[in-house]
Amino acid sequence: MNLNTPLLIWVVFFFFTSVIAVEQATTVTTTNDYANYGEPCTKISECDHSAYLTCINGSCQCALQSMKFDDASSSCWMIPGEKCIYKGAEMSIGMAVLDPSSEERNIRDRISFRCVSNAACEDGFCTCDSGYFATVNGTCERQHEYGEMCTSDNSCRSSLHLICNSDGKCGCNETNSEFDVAHGLCVGLPGSSCFDFELCAANAYCPSFGIFNQYDVKCTCKNGYFETANRTCEPKQGSRAPCSSNHECRDDLNLVCDPKWKVCACNETTHIYEAVLVQGCLALVGSSCNENQNCVPHADCTHSGFLNGNVLARNNICKCGYGYFEGKNKTCDKKGEYDGDCVDDSNCREDLKLMCNKITNRCTCNESSHTFDRSRKRCLSLAGTTCERNEHCVINSICRSPGYLYPRHSPKAVCTCKDGFGKSADGFCLGIYGSKCESWTNSCKSDLTCRNGECTCKAQQYYDYTREACVTYLNAPCTNESTTCVANAQCTKREGSSDLVCACNPGTVPMDGNKKCVSLVGEKCSEGETSYLPCVPHAKCVAGYCKCSLDYFTTNATCERKRGYSQKCTVSESCEDNFCDKNGHCGCNSTTSLYDPIKRTCVRLANAKCYDLRDCVPNAVCRSHGRLNPVDEDAVCICKEGYFESANGTCEWKRHFGEACTESKQCQDVSDLICSVHGRCECNVTISTFDETRRTCLRLHGSSCSSNQHCVPNAKCRNPMYFVHFDNFSPHAKCECEKDLGYTNSTDGRCIIDYYGGSCDNSQSCSSKFICEEGKCVCQYEDHQIYDYKTRNCISLIKGPCDNSTNLCVKNAHCINTEDGVAECRCKQGFIGVDRRCELTFGQLCFHKNSRNTSNEETIDVCDRISPLKCVHGTCQCGGFQFYDYELKKCRGLVGSRCDPEKKDFCTEGATCEAYRGLATKRYGRCNCMKGYFADDNRSCTAIL
Repeated sequence: MNLNTPLLIWVVFFFFTSVIAVEQATTVTTTNDYANYGEPCTKISECDHSAYLTCINGSCQCALQSMKFDDASSSCWMIPGEKCIYKGAEMSIGMAVLDPSSEERNIRDRISFRCVSNAACEDGFCTCDSGYFATVNGTCERQHEYGEMCTSDNSCRSSLHLICNSDGKCGCNETNSEFDVAHGLCVGLPGSSCFDFELCAANAYCPSFGIFNQYDVKCTCKNGYFETANRTCEPKQGSRAPCSSNHECRDDLNLVCDPKWKVCACNETTHIYEAVLVQGCLALVGSSCNENQNCVPHADCTHSGFLNGNVLARNNICKCGYGYFEGKNKTCDKKGEYDGDCVDDSNCREDLKLMCNKITNRCTCNESSHTFDRSRKRCLSLAGTTCERNEHCVINSICRSPGYLYPRHSPKAVCTCKDGFGKSADGFCLGIYGSKCESWTNSCKSDLTCRNGECTCKAQQYYDYTREACVTYLNAPCTNESTTCVANAQCTKREGSSDLVCACNPGTVPMDGNKKCVSLVGEKCSEGETSYLPCVPHAKCVAGYCKCSLDYFTTNATCERKRGYSQKCTVSESCEDNFCDKNGHCGCNSTTSLYDPIKRTCVRLANAKCYDLRDCVPNAVCRSHGRLNPVDEDAVCICKEGYFESANGTCEWKRHFGEACTESKQCQDVSDLICSVHGRCECNVTISTFDETRRTCLRLHGSSCSSNQHCVPNAKCRNPMYFVHFDNFSPHAKCECEKDLGYTNSTDGRCIIDYYGGSCDNSQSCSSKFICEEGKCVCQYEDHQIYDYKTRNCISLIKGPCDNSTNLCVKNAHCINTEDGVAECRCKQGFIGVDRRCELTFGQLCFHKNSRNTSNEETIDVCDRISPLKCVHGTCQCGGFQFYDYELKKCRGLVGSRCDPEKKDFCTEGATCEAYRGLATKRYGRCNCMKGYFADDNRSCTAIL
């Protein structure tokens, strides 16, 4: 029965079921008596229920319209497309046609029916098996093969993609497929969706990249094939084959369809045909290419450059390979060797450092930096020019980077002559003076000659190492053009002759065996590296002119040594002390010098000019601008360190601590000594104090310092700008007592002990709160004070001495003046003295040790332990079965309270402490009324009347 069965059918089945039930209740029949399909009947019970028959219009028919009778099995089965499983409310429909004795009626959740032949129940509906189709009469028939007659698309083999064409036969969809005899199914034509067909037509394929989006993938002609107008794949054509568009020509050979001749050919603007090896088109230089295409010979397919930053360009072009350049026809020609033809530099071999001479159109070397070496067949870099490796440099040179001792190649490397060779004017490396040579070769520099296997100077010449050249002796023959005379000489005519000789310039005279010329006193001079013009002996160059040294005087434009003490003289300038007496003898100038009998000469006084390190008085040095050597015109005698200048110009030893003085400069300046009003060298008391052990002045706390050694004991030199101590002291550094080690500064700036128990040697080494006893800093009143490590102070016990200004008493006590006028510590109101400390009395507020209101044990107010009191609910109370006796100021036990028999007066009046019987110890007992007393309701003892 279809899903859209009218409501009337449902009513019929329900009625049919009721009739069966009534008949079953009144009639008993056997299955052998049931009528079969088509046999006459008068009521429902006469038909065979096991075959799903019922009585309709006087004959046995299938119970449901969705069933069909099967002759082979003599039973009714569900036809294709109808429901074969009934569940829930639908079960009543199936129950109506079941035999009351059928086991299927016992299935609680569903009723199922068999389907007709060649069909199966799938998802609750009868469906024809694969290869079968549903007919209009409710059967499943076999689907037809290719070419067989058909009535609908369903009647053809769908697995072969067959459809029922207009001629009534099964075939392929001519718009997108064709029949493949080899595979026996319809295959997709080019352009058809790969999703509709397993295979594509001949020479076509389904691209693998469509596996993730197969709806968009279409059958495509294979490489080397093109799609024709009738949607077949034909081979692409070779050179000169007819064509109508580019895709018909072989793109692997770079062929295109010539628009004029309509044949496959090369693109003349970008390619050229190669008929021997490739038999196809080769890309010209500068044309696009890829890894599957070929460029013209000697060209490579390379990236065309970079687009943005480091992103490589996608398009590739053909470029000539190494050793080749682009010719006129965009092919690659071999680069020219030396003296080969060229048009520009790219035509010449750059690996040989060749360039194109634009005048001769020949490949040659750059004459300004290279020379051609025919043995190596390449251009070599001249000395002083850039290079890449040693073999690229001229003979006798190597490629070296500036600043490196050994050969090293870098972008700044230049060809450098080897040791023993020098650079010539034309950039070659030739033998220098003293290097090995061969007499038959021209291997020495032009101003040298090869003699005895060494490069040496020519006759009447010598080698000037300062000028690094051969120079001609004075008075030796010369020529103006090529001869190099000694320094400060020139080639000129000999006096009274026409011969040319080397002679000194005016104002200079020969020296050192005609090897050099020196300037006279008063003449120009120079001491530079490029222009060297020395002075005559004992003279020096001052401001560009020759001047005699300080201990020499000028005579006849030369320098003569000054006369010593008592030697003859004519002028004062000729004497060492610049003083010539009236008798014509050199003496001492009393204003600047005095006679030293040991040295037997005049010595300079302090602050007087000096000319030699030996010129000064004893304990003085000749110093110029703070330097000992060299001595110049500004040099004066200065007293050595540890000495001072006396009134008579001599240098005396500076005084030590306690020695007599008249001014501070006479005292040692290394230890803060000054000349005091007492006329003795003493420490500057404002910043320092004298240390007997180290015998020096040490800086006090708070005074500036430059090292730890300058500070008093137990102090360090620290920079206040830094939290951490450093050894490099700044101008702001000061001496500070080491408080973290327990030291503090006294009123006089010394560092004294500020911690209890510190080692000491006298009372002054401890702070004011301590005294030194038996080598330890202790509280001043040991019997009346204790040391509080928390506050780091000595605090007084009860009845101990105190000061009202500091109030350093034990906790819960204060400093008060007694009637005797003496200040001592007393307990505050509500506290009682216990072991010279203050504890809470009965009823006072207290804090239990476990109370959250206390942060540590030191803040806990303890109740009187002598009474003894306990902290109960925030107040000091007596223990269980006890009461507080205000007169005795202690807790006493009531009747039944635990007690100690040895403690008297603990139990209440009329009671005594009785020890427990049988216990080894007598320390435990209970308070009981004595004889003549009885315990009342208040646990007190009342006398018996």
